[in-house]
Amino acid sequence: MTMTKAKIIEKLKADHPTIRTGSDESGYVNLTADEYEATITQWADNLIATEAAIQAAIAAKATAEAK
Repeated sequence: MTMTKAKIIEKLKADHPTIRTGSDESGYVNLTADEYEATITQWADNLIATEAAIQAAIAAKATAEAK
């Protein structure tokens, strides 16, 4: 994933225009605007961290195989 954080956030917002929490038993509530922004930002950070970890593992594997 070579997208910038801003592009990732843009895509997440397009894919998830609203986010709600809850369950079938207790009901659902839409996140407030601030909660929504914080959640989208956290998701973007998680995607970036996951991609970095994958790339590091690929590089480590390549280095180990080259020895």
